[in-house]
Amino acid sequence: MCGRYVAEDDESVDMGALYRALHTAYPTVQLKSGEIFPTDTVPLICGREKTPMPGTWGFPGYNGKGLIINARAESVAEKVTFRDAFLRCRCIVPTTGYFEWSKQKQRFRFNLPGTRMVYLAGLYRSTPEGLRFVILTTAANDAAARIHSRMPLILAGGMTDAWVADTGEAMGCLRATMPEMVCV
Repeated sequence: MCGRYVAEDDESVDMGALYRALHTAYPTVQLKSGEIFPTDTVPLICGREKTPMPGTWGFPGYNGKGLIINARAESVAEKVTFRDAFLRCRCIVPTTGYFEWSKQKQRFRFNLPGTRMVYLAGLYRSTPEGLRFVILTTAANDAAARIHSRMPLILAGGMTDAWVADTGEAMGCLRATMPEMVCV
């Protein structure tokens, strides 16, 4: 789950403003927009202050092999790979939608009804190359389960503040019911 998402800087006023702010603050960083793939550098919103930062999608794998792009919400607080980041480095991954593939390899785009922005729960790490992040996933709700068994952990209805505020509130977000998405 969640091997692609969309960050169209011209689909949302908020997304456009975020890209412009990061281009100003980090003029040498090449931010990707459009369809986002693992290893792309994109906007993140980090920490209690909700600071915009550029981040590259994927934690380096074990022994430098491969790439870890997702973390399961159900075990993120216990897994050694993610525990420290969950406790101290939670971020928000701003998107304008995400993709899932059916077993028949058909691609579907999901959005929240009534808004162009979809905020995903993420974790980040500082590395010598800059921030790296993963997206949290959870069991799919009824709408998404028709396509895939997992979906990103969506921070809707004020959950963005709770996610970055403190660990107790973030634990509650891990168990939250996911909003109904529309397949477009």
